[in-house]
Amino acid sequence: MSGILLLLLAFSIGGSLCAGTPPENGGDSLFSQLTRGETNPGRHAARRNGNMLIIRTDKGAGSGFIVNKWNRPVIVSNAHVYLTGRNPRVFDVNDREYEIKEVIASKSRDLVFLVFEPFPGETAKPLEVEEDVSALEPDTRLTAYGNSLAGNVIRRSDGVLQAVGPQTIETTVPFVTGNSGGPLVTTDGGKVVGVATYMIRIRDDWTKQGSGFEQKKWWKPVVRRFATRIDNIDVSDLEQIDMRKIAECDLTMCERAQEVTRQLKEANNSQDFAAILFGNLSLIAEGRSFAWNSSYLKKQFAEDTELFTAITERLELGDLLELLDPLALLYQNASEVTYARIQPAKTKCFFCSGYGQITKHVPRPGYDPNSGESSLITKKIPCVVCQQTGKRAISHPGTMMQAPEAVIQSLADRVQPVPITFQGFTLGTTNKEFFQSYPFYRNTRAILLRRPVPFGEEIIYRGNHKDRDIKATSLTFMCGKLVEIRLFLNHEGDAPEELLKQYISLPLPDGYPLQAGARFLKDPLDIPCDRSGKAVLDIKRVSEDSRQSFFRNESPVPRHGAFLPSQPQPDSFMTNTVILSCRHNLPRAMQFLDYSRFRSIPQPGC
Repeated sequence: MSGILLLLLAFSIGGSLCAGTPPENGGDSLFSQLTRGETNPGRHAARRNGNMLIIRTDKGAGSGFIVNKWNRPVIVSNAHVYLTGRNPRVFDVNDREYEIKEVIASKSRDLVFLVFEPFPGETAKPLEVEEDVSALEPDTRLTAYGNSLAGNVIRRSDGVLQAVGPQTIETTVPFVTGNSGGPLVTTDGGKVVGVATYMIRIRDDWTKQGSGFEQKKWWKPVVRRFATRIDNIDVSDLEQIDMRKIAECDLTMCERAQEVTRQLKEANNSQDFAAILFGNLSLIAEGRSFAWNSSYLKKQFAEDTELFTAITERLELGDLLELLDPLALLYQNASEVTYARIQPAKTKCFFCSGYGQITKHVPRPGYDPNSGESSLITKKIPCVVCQQTGKRAISHPGTMMQAPEAVIQSLADRVQPVPITFQGFTLGTTNKEFFQSYPFYRNTRAILLRRPVPFGEEIIYRGNHKDRDIKATSLTFMCGKLVEIRLFLNHEGDAPEELLKQYISLPLPDGYPLQAGARFLKDPLDIPCDRSGKAVLDIKRVSEDSRQSFFRNESPVPRHGAFLPSQPQPDSFMTNTVILSCRHNLPRAMQFLDYSRFRSIPQPGC
């Protein structure tokens, strides 16, 4: 009876217990305490788990931990966890996100140290660092904690210490992906001996038999696991990181390198492979001249481009890497370099006489000799020189470039005379020396065309000072030096390389910054014409047949430039004209210049 009375009394006083109405002014409800922050949901942090962290980025997840270093608590993880992924965020096991105030990274080790804002009322005691890891005995028991396989939980793994090195230790603790950045601690004392960093799978062969690296079961590979030491890191090895600059600059460079590597691995044929290889040469130059904000990412970029470097050496294209130097110089001074595209004038097409079509006589289909009809009929075909417009550009578009005098002089210093002559010319001589030695080219009436090129111009002359069979001679000057020569002549054979050997000694010695080549003319814009648009060569359109481009040293793999000319259209333009060329590395490098890095200015006169 008394219980019933108490229950009735409770229902009668105010009625708030059954109605669920919040106490007036908040009272002492749990909700009001929570919203005022009077409770401490982080009191669990006093346990060891409170120091074990999960790091998430746009690329994946890893681990971290709080440790007492330099007499203050800091968060430690791997650089490859925190720096290589965009938008890194750090959480504890209760999914509370830490506010990161400063990022410090090692220049030589895969480590980052994060200065953070503690949670209000935080009572966690950071982990301590083992004072001297090198003093630990082999087989010391170790334990790893981390976000194994990015499972979003902290798992424990046990093993022993195997070996100690200057920057790393080796262990049998079976940590896996996702554990990167997590701590390796002594099982008994709980002190940090390293940061779980990487694994190596050992490929089995006879040299490992009888060793600890022998794969005894074919389905069970041998894996070595390494952690990075933090006990002996020197302050001089640290650098402060600006995460905004990392995201805008360094990561973009690394991602581009990774994308190129992926494309190279997925290339379906040699043409695609070569296009990717040569098309991204400027990326390597950018990496060399780039103002890196992170030493770790600079090293990562070099590793990401190792495949590129290895391929060029494997294909005997190592001289390509020499082209990076002038590109790097221009990229370093990109803010002071400008360029302008110069569109060439157009004139009546010499090939179709301005009609846009060519009349061609072809066999009459189903011709009957007794019909009295002609065996041929007239067919109109589109002109491949002017693309049916009746007009053609007199040359390729030109490019003017301007840079500080010091930059131009530095480029000129890279072009030295080469003791090998091509049709009597010596590449690398100055403009003044050249025109003093060859008065033929001082005759302005022999000039067919002048076209701007970066830091110089190309001049095409009618004829040649030495050989009457040469119908036109093209000379390219850059930075006040002769850097490229092209000779145009008609040739009825199918072996232009034999013709080339008459003008230069082949193969060229290794180490010379030259490239010599011979090819049939395929691009109509390469045809030398006078100012009226009339070709100075006896141009005959022929079939593709078996004609091949030839490049120096008779390498089975075409030298740099073999894949650069645009591919012939279905109705290809093939001629009996041969272009013999010899050029220095500077114009070769300019082919790969990324003009988007520089400021464009209007075409002069526009």
